[in-house]
Amino acid sequence: MNNLTVRPSRIVRPVAALAATMLCAGLAGCGTPSATPSTASRTGTTTGITCTGRDSHAQYDWQWFDTIDDLTASSDRIVYARIVSCAEPPAKDDGYDTTIKAEVLGAVNGSDTDDDASLPKAGDVISMHGYTASGSGAGKLTVGGEYVFFLSYHDDTYAQLTPALSTFEVKDADRNTPTNIRNADGSFPLSAAIAVKLGISDENKLTVSEPVSDDDVRRMAAVNRAVGFDDDMTHDDDVVNSSRASWWSTATADKDGNVVPPATTATMSPAPVPVGKYRLTMVCSGTGGFDAELTIDGADTRHKTLACTPDDVTSDIIDMTVTDAGEQSWIRFTPTDDTKAAGGFRFDKIG
Repeated sequence: MNNLTVRPSRIVRPVAALAATMLCAGLAGCGTPSATPSTASRTGTTTGITCTGRDSHAQYDWQWFDTIDDLTASSDRIVYARIVSCAEPPAKDDGYDTTIKAEVLGAVNGSDTDDDASLPKAGDVISMHGYTASGSGAGKLTVGGEYVFFLSYHDDTYAQLTPALSTFEVKDADRNTPTNIRNADGSFPLSAAIAVKLGISDENKLTVSEPVSDDDVRRMAAVNRAVGFDDDMTHDDDVVNSSRASWWSTATADKDGNVVPPATTATMSPAPVPVGKYRLTMVCSGTGGFDAELTIDGADTRHKTLACTPDDVTSDIIDMTVTDAGEQSWIRFTPTDDTKAAGGFRFDKIG
């Protein structure tokens, strides 16, 4: 089966060029400026003003992150916070250009295995080594603005990772649509799972369909393994010249907060299917289920009902023979209204 297309639910765009080059450990202090920063003092505590620190045209070499999962794996702490002040760091400090102080609104561990008790609490004010200078590649920060920061944490010091990729502005209108909460570079969004854990989004009011809880993520990973992927992400936007996909199905909410049933996940092959025997392997894990449909050239349609279970991967198959060259195929999965599950399939030529 060739040239399959599928309704996407999450798109990861290529990372845009940063105002930084090559590679850095991503920690404040690891980058060596290419120009000596000036010592012009700049401070700000008034809500609404642009956050500034040392007036610098220094450029840094940054670590590169392609996805939110890569960024999470490299961070120690993920902090949702409101900026309360920005200031020029002490003259003796280099490797960063702004001291950012922020009131914590929520926090979770990144890759750090420390106990959650060590996380900053809501209402705490933390100080971080940050970046606002034009040469750093950082986006605009505003005192009083709310952001998600992916941070390193060593020796009681918080520091921004690659600022263009690791800082996400949170606006009220986007709280329950995490796909709109993007990093300064615009290259990828915050995940629904992180947004819910930080208290930004209400799981029951999300407008996007993504796994949220740790159990959801585990089910997504199990379905991916069953169809040949090796992560816990959805794969309904990269089925090109391939024959497998995975997705997350659950009820969402519209902009007015009304419940929207899980959407049908359908794929279509616009290219002819060669003569031969084919097998559609369907899998799911969670609650609810899917009506699976395989159609060849509109003349032969097979249905199966796939009931999902929360603690295992349920599977079933549909076999079909293509006898005439040029026939086209359609695959459609229609979830029940109560479905909250990871789904996936493989479509293989078996003879």
